[in-house]
Amino acid sequence: MVNGRVVKYDGTLLGERLAAARTATTATVEHFRSAMGEEEWRQVWEPQLPAAERTPNPYLDEVWD
Repeated sequence: MVNGRVVKYDGTLLGERLAAARTATTATVEHFRSAMGEEEWRQVWEPQLPAAERTPNPYLDEVWD
């Protein structure tokens, strides 16, 4: 519930304004992406971390039956 209104039911967002919100969000993301340029966009959203900063995954060496 948001502001006393049901906005989600059974995992699905409800309401006629959902399409407009998705359109506005997509337009905003595309604007920033084009203003930043593809290379900078990828650096921000897909950063390459140095090996020292990676969190070790404790499950990599596990063998599951």
